[in-house]
Amino acid sequence: MKFNLPKGICHLELPRGNPTALHIKYPYKKVGGVQKRKTEKVCAFPLTKKQRKEAKELVESLAKKRAVEYYEYEKYGKEPEHLKQQKPTFQDIAERYMSAMGMEAIPLSIKDCLEAFGGRIADSITPLNVEDFLKSMLTRKVRQYRPHSGTYETLNRYYEASTINTRLSIIKEISKYAKKGYLVEKDPTKGVKMFPIKSRQKHIPYDDFLDIVAKLNSNPQKTGRKSNNVANAATMAFFTGMRKNEVLGLTWDRAKLNEPIPHIILNEEHTKTKQPRKVPLMPNLVEMLKDIRKVEHIHDKRVFPITYLNPTWNRALKNLYGERLYRFHDCRSSFVTNMASFGVLGEYRRKITGHVSIDTHEDYLQPTLEDLYREVLKVYEGMVAEESKVDLATV
Repeated sequence: MKFNLPKGICHLELPRGNPTALHIKYPYKKVGGVQKRKTEKVCAFPLTKKQRKEAKELVESLAKKRAVEYYEYEKYGKEPEHLKQQKPTFQDIAERYMSAMGMEAIPLSIKDCLEAFGGRIADSITPLNVEDFLKSMLTRKVRQYRPHSGTYETLNRYYEASTINTRLSIIKEISKYAKKGYLVEKDPTKGVKMFPIKSRQKHIPYDDFLDIVAKLNSNPQKTGRKSNNVANAATMAFFTGMRKNEVLGLTWDRAKLNEPIPHIILNEEHTKTKQPRKVPLMPNLVEMLKDIRKVEHIHDKRVFPITYLNPTWNRALKNLYGERLYRFHDCRSSFVTNMASFGVLGEYRRKITGHVSIDTHEDYLQPTLEDLYREVLKVYEGMVAEESKVDLATV
């Protein structure tokens, strides 16, 4: 069967072995002086005389159409419509990325990026578009996910530079994944810089934490409850390293206080990483939770039924230090640092805190001057011991 195809432009391509379909190969653009070609399926491999006749018409018609499109591209720079439709949008690539990473729910960081670029062709997004998106976030109020209600709430504060930088990191990761899979040709984050972050101390010394709890207890929330929700929630976070949403979403049925080893159960739906874990409880926390249980209503499912925690926390910090010196999340960072200071192995620390990535876990470590001095003393004592051995050897 002979085909009348445009010479020097399109040609028929058959797979080796027993072909199941007819394909044509044609040029469609030039990149850096190199001619790029594309293979396109036309129809199933014809077996009967009637099928061969139909296949001949389809192949010749499509080849002629692709040759005309290539001529228009060469002369006028017009891109073929069928190639435009095949280009993936940012949302298509983001969905593939989340599937490859095993993400079941859409994180808020990706959700923000999808709202900005979701329907756009990924290759049409420029570094200027990304910069405008990041700058717009400076004037947007923070949205926070509430696991106990399954909804997002808008808080009365604006995004900080560190949060905006996570959005840039997400776009970079998705773009890197797309380029690796040849889904895009351009990197929309090329040349886009991170926002400068003001360095601050993330480790709360124990004495400072006691002062914060005392301040919270001196000015409790007017909720009608007999215990101070914010102070107790902060204590839970400081001595377990649980995330704020994990603490606020805690229910009594998952607090196993009467077990031989008291612990908290966090299922997949309760954690940020969708990884279930059990968090052991220190004796002071067991006592605190039992005291709360005694004075609160039994029908209350949540241990700390707080709607807004940050305003009370921030007010206490400003009264103590004149500024918001520590964030509530610093309780988690402090617990990680304290475990490292007392020699808890990294594998156990990650198991308790629920960190999947080693790099992420290491970022939480905030060694104090005392920690560094203790390590330096170990080096000094080792050097002195070696020097003593040398002196004895020369005697």
